[in-house]
Amino acid sequence: MSTIKPYLRLSGLEPLIIRPETNFVNIGERTNVTGSKKFARLVRENKYEEALSVARQQVESGAQVLDVNMDDALLDGVQAMTTFLNLLQSEPDISKIPVMIDSSKFEIIEAGLKCVQGKCIVNSISMKEGEAKFIEQAIICQSYGAAVIVMAFDEIGQADTKERKIEICHRAYKILTEQVGYDPQDIIFDPNIFALATGMEEHNNYGVDFIEATREIKQLMPLTKISGGVSNLSFSFRGNDHVREAMHAVFLFHAIKAGMDMGIVNAGQLVVYDEIEPQLRELCEDVILNRNNDNNEATDKLIVFAETVKAKGKEIVKDETWRNASVEERLKHSLVNGITDYIDTDTEEARLKYPKPLEVIEGPLMDGMNVVGDLFGAGKMFLPQVVKSARVMKKSVAWLTPFIEEEKKNNPNENEAAAPKVLLATVKGDVHDIGKNIVGVVLACNGYNIVDLGVMVPADKILDTAEKEKADIIGLSGLITPSLDEMIHVAHEMKRRNMQQPLLIGGATTSRIHTAVKIAPQYDKGVVHILDASRSVTAVSTLVGKEKNTLLEKTKVEYEKLRQQFLNKNKKELVPYAQAVKSKENFDWEGYQPVKPNVMGTKVLKEYDLSEIAHYIDWGPFFIAWEMHGKFPQILTDKLLGTEATRLYNEAQQMIEKIVAEKWFTAEAVIGFWQANSNNADSIFLQTDKGEVRLESLRQQLKKAAGQPNFSLADFVGPCPTLQSLQNNSDAKAPSLREGKQKPAYYRADPMLYPLIQEYAKQHRNNPTKAEEILWNIIRGKKLEGFKFRRQYIIGSYITDFACLDRMLVIEVDGLIHQLPENKESDEVRTNWLYEQGFKVLRVTNEDVINKTDETLQLILSALANQPSHKELSMLNSPTGGQGAYVDYMGAFAVTIKGAKDKINEFAAALDDYNKILVQVLADRFVEAFAECLHEKVRKEYWGYEKNETLSNEQLISEEYKGIRPAPGYPACPDHTEKWKLFDLLNATEEIGIVLTESLAMDPPASICGWYFAHPKSHYFGLGKIDKDQLEDYAKRKGMSIEEAERWLRPVLE
Repeated sequence: MSTIKPYLRLSGLEPLIIRPETNFVNIGERTNVTGSKKFARLVRENKYEEALSVARQQVESGAQVLDVNMDDALLDGVQAMTTFLNLLQSEPDISKIPVMIDSSKFEIIEAGLKCVQGKCIVNSISMKEGEAKFIEQAIICQSYGAAVIVMAFDEIGQADTKERKIEICHRAYKILTEQVGYDPQDIIFDPNIFALATGMEEHNNYGVDFIEATREIKQLMPLTKISGGVSNLSFSFRGNDHVREAMHAVFLFHAIKAGMDMGIVNAGQLVVYDEIEPQLRELCEDVILNRNNDNNEATDKLIVFAETVKAKGKEIVKDETWRNASVEERLKHSLVNGITDYIDTDTEEARLKYPKPLEVIEGPLMDGMNVVGDLFGAGKMFLPQVVKSARVMKKSVAWLTPFIEEEKKNNPNENEAAAPKVLLATVKGDVHDIGKNIVGVVLACNGYNIVDLGVMVPADKILDTAEKEKADIIGLSGLITPSLDEMIHVAHEMKRRNMQQPLLIGGATTSRIHTAVKIAPQYDKGVVHILDASRSVTAVSTLVGKEKNTLLEKTKVEYEKLRQQFLNKNKKELVPYAQAVKSKENFDWEGYQPVKPNVMGTKVLKEYDLSEIAHYIDWGPFFIAWEMHGKFPQILTDKLLGTEATRLYNEAQQMIEKIVAEKWFTAEAVIGFWQANSNNADSIFLQTDKGEVRLESLRQQLKKAAGQPNFSLADFVGPCPTLQSLQNNSDAKAPSLREGKQKPAYYRADPMLYPLIQEYAKQHRNNPTKAEEILWNIIRGKKLEGFKFRRQYIIGSYITDFACLDRMLVIEVDGLIHQLPENKESDEVRTNWLYEQGFKVLRVTNEDVINKTDETLQLILSALANQPSHKELSMLNSPTGGQGAYVDYMGAFAVTIKGAKDKINEFAAALDDYNKILVQVLADRFVEAFAECLHEKVRKEYWGYEKNETLSNEQLISEEYKGIRPAPGYPACPDHTEKWKLFDLLNATEEIGIVLTESLAMDPPASICGWYFAHPKSHYFGLGKIDKDQLEDYAKRKGMSIEEAERWLRPVLE
């Protein structure tokens, strides 16, 4: 009997199995907005089809895995990743290879996971934010079946030595294999490849540390894989592709022998190790292996050689004719070429020529550094050369310093200032600091006092230190995309503190346009983007000199122009929110008689007939998923596609027969209907067995032609006169059953904590104690029939063991641990809080439940009898319950298809990608068909407002039915946070097992939820952009902060 060996198995449309004998796996790097200017430009211009050509070139050049990264501050990363991957999946010649979803933002990674077919790689997760976050992200990656890259950094910082690399990787390995349950072969470590030949001796052993760490990691954890970003290695020689390619080949030669399995490289620019000219190969090996490198000798030799092979445009003079030029030109030449031989002589000549020694620094020396900045920016100088230029500058300043001090002594009234102080920090959440360190060296060599706070520095520490040290300038650095948000926060805090120092922004991810649009508006005392290290000298010298105000004013004007260009790009005119509400869609409510649903409250549907659902499948999207565009069924007879489309359709039908006959899938749903009214604006009030639930809608604000309404979903629910007073009073509360119950549980829960609490509740629900299991069976027994309890139910920030919302009764089952003093105290706090919310709390012990079952039952019955029914009182207290009040109705649904994952895994294990993908596509089609099927049943039976409907499947697909079923997150209602309310109303997680992730996606993936509206003139629409006034009103209505609302509504904000 054959066994499945523990190899890393990846796939796109085709499998990629990495066996011990497999050669190095090339990961194509050019579909990365941070690494390819062409790809970034195409994505920013929404030319995704063109951007696919970059991916295709990587595949044709030999990439075996495709790295996709959308981390750009001016992009909606989630949307960009989703759009590109969806397009990519429809290109068989590209999607045949596996995808690596690459991002420093996990929400973008998760969006990508929802799009890819086959088995992908996630790049990356780490323990930077602690073990809990690491485990949480690993579980999500595992749930999508992805292999995962683990970066070698933890709470302390990024691993830069062999020992730290091994320590962190081993710790992560034990967590992933022992706690999360990851297979070792699905773990890929990235022990960090750093830049070499930077001119800084502490960086010289980075190559050796990576290679040796790789060797020991593979010995310690043999089934794992090793990867890395190879291009990082040669960053010092950017602009010189010849040297960079040689360095990459030499590094890979040694790293692969040590056990490196894969790497992110430009697949079209790899050279053969043996074909590198011997001299260059030896120089590269000396640098990478840190040989013959005392006092940076190997680094210097490689730099000299690099100059001889540099592309045209280099400005290096080898002879001594430059000594015949003016002293200003000689100083410039020395700075550009890092020559110290004549610096003392030339500096003294300049000192004698200029009235004051300080003017030598501000004049010819600064002019020379400006040339250095220009050359480095153009890729004609390398980082080590910039450090050498700074060394020349330092030597010159050192010569001038005694004369400057003497002048101070002779002219005390001039009150010369001390050396300007520059505070540098890599912002919170970011561990990359090579660029910052180089800036510090350059500035220090130019006589500036540097205060370097290191990496992952919180905003408060940066600003507190700046004030304490009396810093003249603050410089922020960052490499990963989230750092940009932290920089915005620091700028905002500087303004709040009324600070005066100019703010410098630098780092690989930063840009002039982002600084102008996002950061500069937060701080009005000067924000300047620094393109690279050498330019920092010019900027800092100007900002501490006489031209400071001129530079800041010039930058301010420039940034304002950039900002306006960005803001006016495709800008559409919006109307004030109050005007949009007045322009709402109005109906003849007096002439409309709403139909009361035949089912009030919730109804659960288990094991729905799959054969019935199959009749509702919309085949158009099915063929689009396979890149076959055409209308169904005409596509089956298309001259070009017909034969293959028919074959695919027949095979899909054969699989559907198996799905139905062998019950591969299980279809489950929960629906609910409640009395509802709007406040004639954008709030809807449901009367439920949990009390009154307030739903919030968003309204179109686009300026339209006269007479054209601005739509909102609330327009489709009948307004109640009692509620209309609320439309202009966001602070008003809808009348409710009792004090403290204005808002149900999900309003009281912290929106940021709710997903985590929800996950804990799920874990407890799936792992009950013996006493909880016994009590759950009692509660579901005949003696308590008619009383609906929920287990592990969230109220505020607490998870209750059992809750009957109708009777406002909570039952807590206490084990021995609750006898501890600290737990008694916390239980008392919890009980008091629940009492304040109107709940009665009944506490029973494990022993009582297990040994005194009858007595426990009587206690529960007695408690229920003493609590009034919420249902009976709701009509008396509801604003829509009075005699003659207008009554309308609204519904909700959640549907899911289970079982697909098992079949997907089964086909994947058999390396049958075709059927694996076919199952995935059909699962999506089934859940959409289930929603369609159920909606028809709602119209004809469960609600019954259109009992005689006779529409064909084509008419259903064309949405010719009455009523609508919009889903949270879709165009008419883009706010995903309303799902919390929908799931709570339906009890969807407990009833049918759909779980909301942290980003409010649904698991299983083949799940849909939404609202039911029955008004005959209700219709689908797109919200479009909204303005700040509506955002503020919406946040107030939902009890959210503006920042939280912005986070969820960012795609629709103007």
